[in-house]
Amino acid sequence: RDLETIGSDVFYECRALVAMIFPDSLTSIGTGMLYYCYGLSQVVFSDSLTTIPERVCYYCYTLDAVTIPDGVTNVGHYAFYYCYALSEVSFPDSLQSIGEYAFCYCTALREVRLPEGLTTLYRCVFQECFSLESMHLPDSLTTIYENTFYNCRNLKYVNIPRGITSIPNSFCNRCYALEKIEIPDYITHIGDDAFYECYRLTEVKFHADITTIRSGSFRYCRAMRNYYCYRTEPPNLTSSNVFNDIPGTCVIWVPKSTDRTVLTAYKTASNWSNYANYMAEMEE
Repeated sequence: RDLETIGSDVFYECRALVAMIFPDSLTSIGTGMLYYCYGLSQVVFSDSLTTIPERVCYYCYTLDAVTIPDGVTNVGHYAFYYCYALSEVSFPDSLQSIGEYAFCYCTALREVRLPEGLTTLYRCVFQECFSLESMHLPDSLTTIYENTFYNCRNLKYVNIPRGITSIPNSFCNRCYALEKIEIPDYITHIGDDAFYECYRLTEVKFHADITTIRSGSFRYCRAMRNYYCYRTEPPNLTSSNVFNDIPGTCVIWVPKSTDRTVLTAYKTASNWSNYANYMAEMEE
């Protein structure tokens, strides 16, 4: 009952361990505490913790549910990496950040509720979560690093929170089930490979404040029917492969203007010129 601290790697590779209940007196857990505990199916964290440490349940294959206690502000890097059976995670309202690869390869994770107050998602947080179908990102998020939903092949819905102005690199790379994405008017930058191989996307609207669309961001979006570009001055395409493998029936719509000056500007702009034959003016 008086235990306050446990060091790093204490139960490393205890393969027969099936449950771990930490006393509420515990205020600090070292990194890698339950690393490679393949048989662990239950863990109950202390209510006195403020941080879930790095690699705490790394490669815990049979862990199927976890509750992060109230008061925790940070989930550490790789905390639940390769927890194949993890299908339920409950986050507290106190949570502020989730570390890189924290839930990568949690292939049974289907739906997650992230709390308002969360400000930072580090890179690859939900990468390779094959069963994840829906994600609502809270508007409190101000920083999202790359590869957030990389290869979440069954992800059908995700929003862009109001706290960011840039969609990160490989944000939804290889999200094969994603059918729609709303790019809000506060986004000015779309990162490299952001929606690469999103096979089911059929329509994307680029509002007038978007200034940069980076390499491969809509490459291999093979079901695309319409791109709507509302900016009269063509945004900067950083590569000629942004829309590679564009379907032959797809149309890139640009604003209607006198003497087709805007259409001409798009058709002759650097890297846009590769897609000149797909362009047309919007109807008024």
